[in-house]
Parts: sequence; C-alpha cells; structure tokens
Amino acid sequence: MQGEEQERSRLARDLHDGLGGTLSSVKYSFNNMRETIILSAQQADAFTNSVNKLDDSIAELRRIAQNLMPENLHRFGLDASLRDLCSSVSADGKIKAIYESFGMDKYKTNSSVDLALYRIAQEILHNTIKHAGASQIILQLTCDNSKLLFATEDNGKGFDTSILNTEKGSGFKSMQNRVQLLSGQFHLDSSSQGTSITIEIPL
Repeated sequence: MQGEEQERSRLARDLHDGLGGTLSSVKYSFNNMRETIILSAQQADAFTNSVNKLDDSIAELRRIAQNLMPENLHRFGLDASLRDLCSSVSADGKIKAIYESFGMDKYKTNSSVDLALYRIAQEILHNTIKHAGASQIILQLTCDNSKLLFATEDNGKGFDTSILNTEKGSGFKSMQNRVQLLSGQFHLDSSSQGTSITIEIPL
C-alpha cells in the first residue's frame, strides 16, 4: 500500500506539473491570440468553444490529480478534506453526501491514519454511487482521546454481504486491509434499508 501511494503521488505530480503546465500554457497562448487576430462571428464562437473545452480539460486534470494524491489532505487535514470531498460529490448531483464531525479539535494529525481514512471514504462514496442506488449518504468522523470513529450510512438498496468473501475488485478488502494495518476494527451491515460501515482506529 505504501508503494501504491508513492506511485499515486508520482502520477499526480506528473499530471499536475507536466500535462497541467502544458495545457495552461496552451490556454495562455489562445488568450493572447484572441487579442491579435480578427475572426468572423462563426469563427469567434468556435474559438470560444475550444477555449471552454480546454478549461474543462484543465479542471478534469486537476480533479484526477486530486483523487490520486489529495493535496488538501496535507494542507488542511483530514476533517476539512473529508468535508470538501463530500461537497464535491454532492455538487456532481449523483448523490447527497452529508458530512459531520465531532471533537476533531482534539485530533493530532497522523498522516497514515489521515490517508487511510480518506482513501476509505473515497472508496465508500464510489461504491455507493455505483452500486447502492442511494439518494443520500451520511459520513461522520468523531475523535475522543483514545480513538477515531468513522461511520457511514446510506439509504440505498443494500446487498448480500456474503459475496464479499468471493467477489474480487469490490474495494472492501482494500478498506479492511487499511484498517487492519492501523490495528483498527472494521464493521459492515447491509439490508434493504441501506448499508452502514463503522471503523474504529486507536490513537
């Protein structure tokens, strides 16, 4: 997992600094060109449309780089990053992601814990959007002096948890591994009323 995160970090830097810089340079050239050439109305519309598509590409590139290695996690911490992640998911309109946190002013940042819980939150949101048929998911993060408690609950259709023993690629095994490496506990419940996950990480 450490090697995986290092590779994610390398890819994120390559995308952001390499391809991102190139696209931004192209946009700068386009904007300079706009001031020096005369275009018909039809050409001006096509030019503007191309610049808008370039803006969309730059935004998508930044989103991909952020997913690969969340810069906000290092700059602002776990609490703010999870809140931002849920806001971003809700803004896409696919599902309403509600984030609540309690006692996080007592939490002393731990990079391993932060990254693990952030990756788990990403996986849970991804699975919920793709498979659960839910309209809403609630994520809660609570800190006391001895542990972090991370809990999620959606209002989806649920699933038969026995398939996790045989199904590959669900992401649940990866989540469990991350929790085990931090000496934590992972618990999952699912029914026709939805799916809930509870994770406890000792501090």
